[in-house]
Amino acid sequence: PICHPLLWLPEEKGVAISDDFLAIVSPRTTREFSRPYLEQIAAAFGGVTVHSCGSINHAVRELNQVEGLAGLNFSSTETDLQRLAAEVDPRIVLVVHCTDVHRADLLQLTALQHIELCRRIFAEGRVRGICTAFPCGVDPDPARDAEAWRAAATIA
Repeated sequence: PICHPLLWLPEEKGVAISDDFLAIVSPRTTREFSRPYLEQIAAAFGGVTVHSCGSINHAVRELNQVEGLAGLNFSSTETDLQRLAAEVDPRIVLVVHCTDVHRADLLQLTALQHIELCRRIFAEGRVRGICTAFPCGVDPDPARDAEAWRAAATIA
């Protein structure tokens, strides 16, 4: 799988970084080792948006405490979006993509299923988010998929 590029930063300020260790370390380790550096980076650049491959559900409470954290970039097939949206500080913008990799307890989503999941979670209004949809394991066929993609892209 590839790490998806960051397509958003708040008010054209800040910096985006990747901290894939968030997925494999404890909340305590996040608090003691990642948080101080994320805060230093945020202070130096006017904010920080963090990407992490893997599930970051277990780290969300610690990430909520990061001063200057503007956004989280992750995959809806690795991090439980519904659970994270319920726990994340609503000031943090979610930049959500999907990949061919998925946790055993999460469904492997097609790009259209991913869009619908994001639409449902964001429509609830608790969190702000951006849904990026790169085809997940299949190339779209414009002749077959154009109407479905158009419908998925329409904001409800």
